[in-house]
Amino acid sequence: MKANTKRCSRCKQHLPLDNYSKSVKSKDGKNNYCKVCNIEYQQESRKRVYDLNPPLQLLKRSCQAAFRRSQPNYSRDGYDHVSCSYKNVKEFFSDLWNDNQFRDDWVAQTNIYNMSGILKDRPTLDRIDSKRGYEKSNIRMLPHWKNVTEGALKECQVFVIKDTRIDHRIDYSGIGEAKKAIAALYRIPKNALNCVDHGTIVEADNGVNLLLQTNDGQLKVGNESKYIMVMNKYKILYDLVTGVEVARTHQQVQSEVSGIEIRSSAS
Repeated sequence: MKANTKRCSRCKQHLPLDNYSKSVKSKDGKNNYCKVCNIEYQQESRKRVYDLNPPLQLLKRSCQAAFRRSQPNYSRDGYDHVSCSYKNVKEFFSDLWNDNQFRDDWVAQTNIYNMSGILKDRPTLDRIDSKRGYEKSNIRMLPHWKNVTEGALKECQVFVIKDTRIDHRIDYSGIGEAKKAIAALYRIPKNALNCVDHGTIVEADNGVNLLLQTNDGQLKVGNESKYIMVMNKYKILYDLVTGVEVARTHQQVQSEVSGIEIRSSAS
């Protein structure tokens, strides 16, 4: 055996030290399993733990993912700046698991998921009001397919901007429909339209820009500015007798903004 190799305790092969991860517990500073075997072991270990109580393990993982979304550095369409009323994952999980009705719904859906093995049947945590964060009164269990469908069915407006002005607005019955139609109309990849309610302007062809927003969405305010907003303020003085303009002052004000939010009154 060469000095720069080590025998894996799992596959029994003598492999170069680069094939082993670091370990403070080992005398040579390397894991006793090679990287490939260690990955296999971790996967088998997670499966053993999962099989002991699938509903419990799925809820733990879901709470971990949801809590991670509430962290300041998390950035993903639909989850930017989502708040969480729980201090940690343990508190998050315990509160839901100890709710008898929620747990019964979660267990029932987990059983369906385990029987089908299809992702669409997996139980998920859904925020009842998307404008609020993860808090007990705002969380329910929904199967994956329904969670995705409800999000896609939110009414959506697309503002078409030309020469820095809104040219017209297109209303859609759902986000999914809006993305599909806009992608086809302006030849924009769908993943470039994952900016609903972000205040992000998407560039299209022929000098056209697009802004996507749901009817009840809220602007996601970021830490860094995206645009420079320019406002022109005019003060005009008229002679009330003749109706002639006698004086005019103009002031231009610029400010940095993190996004653009548009609200139109009902017609």
